[in-house]
Amino acid sequence: MLDGVATITRDKARIKELWNFILKTWFTEGEHDPRITAIKITRARATTGITSTARPSPA
Repeated sequence: MLDGVATITRDKARIKELWNFILKTWFTEGEHDPRITAIKITRARATTGITSTARPSPA
């Protein structure tokens, strides 16, 4: 589970940094496509659903 605050940005420098050519499949105008946004998540808390039942071996 991820708990935090998400913000949407259209920061051109950040989008250029994250750009990957495969994204052109969806954003046909490339990294300058007006439909592109980036989502920044500021994590407040993160947990996994994995628990361990392993116990240390007796010495």
